[in-house]
Amino acid sequence: MKNKAKYLIRLDDACETFSIEKWQKYFDLFDKYNVKPIIAVIPDNKSQEFLNHPQIPDFWKLVKEWEKKGWCIAMHGHEHLYLSKNSGMLNTMPKVSEFAGIPYDRQIEKLRKAKEIFNKNGLNPTVFVAPSHTLDHNTLKALKEATDITTISDGFALKPYLAYGFKWIPMQSWSFRSRPFGLWTICLHPEVGDINEINSLDCFLANNKDRVTTIDALSYGNLRIKDYLFRYLLSAKRLIIKRIKGHY
Repeated sequence: MKNKAKYLIRLDDACETFSIEKWQKYFDLFDKYNVKPIIAVIPDNKSQEFLNHPQIPDFWKLVKEWEKKGWCIAMHGHEHLYLSKNSGMLNTMPKVSEFAGIPYDRQIEKLRKAKEIFNKNGLNPTVFVAPSHTLDHNTLKALKEATDITTISDGFALKPYLAYGFKWIPMQSWSFRSRPFGLWTICLHPEVGDINEINSLDCFLANNKDRVTTIDALSYGNLRIKDYLFRYLLSAKRLIIKRIKGHY
C-alpha cells in the first residue's frame, strides 16, 4: 500500500542567544532538501537554559531571512519562563507552563509584549507554539485579543483540524519514524541536538523529501472518530510513562 503520510519539521527555541553553529547544521539540510520548516522563536528569552551563548547582534535580521525563504516563523511564547505547574488543556506530560493556569490579564500582557517585539522587527507571526506544549482556554482568548495568531502548532490528531476558533496543526512526534498515513509534525530542539540527530534528519529527508510539506499546503477539517481514538491511545501511553517515571 502506498505511504500517504506527510511531514512537517519544527525547530523550537530560536532566540537571540542560541548556538548558531548547532542550528546551522539543521539549516544546511533544509536548504539541501528544500524543506520549509516551522521555526519557533522566543521573542524575549529569559530562560537560563538558552543563555549560554553570546547575544547575536543581527538575530532578527536572520529571522527575516528565514521568513523570506518561506520558512514559517512562529511565536514561541514570550520569555520561556515557567510560571505555573499546570499541564494545560492538552494534558501534556510536562506539568509546567508559561501560560496555563496563569490569570488572563497576565497572559494577555505577555502576549502583547511578545507581539510588540515581533512587530518592531518587521514580523507578524500567525502561528503560536506554547512552551512545553502547555496552554489553556484563557491563552486562546488572549491570543485572539492581543495577537494576529490564527494557528496553533500542537495537539494530538492525525490531520490538521479546527477547534476553539483556531486552526490546529497536530504535534505528535519527536523521532524520525516512517508513518503509514496522516500529517506528522516532527519537533526538534537544536540546542540539545547532537550529530546523531543531524545524521538521522539527513537520512529521513533524503528518503522522505517528497512527503515533507508546508503550512501553506495544509487543509483543515473537523476531528474524526479515528482522531479521538488516536488521542485516547496516545494519552494512555503517556499516562503509563508518567507512572513508570513516578510522576503520579
